Amino acid sequence: MRKTLLVMISLSSLLAGCGNKGASMETSRDVAWYEAHKEELMKKIAECKNNPGELAATPNCLNAQQALHNAMSGPNTVDYSSAFKK
Repeated sequence: MRKTLLVMISLSSLLAGCGNKGASMETSRDVAWYEAHKEELMKKIAECKNNPGELAATPNCLNAQQALHNAMSGPNTVDYSSAFKK
């Protein structure tokens, strides 16, 4: 019984450390939010571009990328070329 409890505690401790550290405790924003907050969109795009290994598949990076795509391909196209400059 004690060994089982010890194993369960050890496993839960190990699993608690798993996950995407780059997106820890960050509020998820949807595409519409990024479309309405252009400055935050540009910050998120730059952040995702700077660390694609950890952040590229996070909800906020995906939603920001979609918002950027929508803005660049929609009828009211906006110039976001600065997002792609270093």
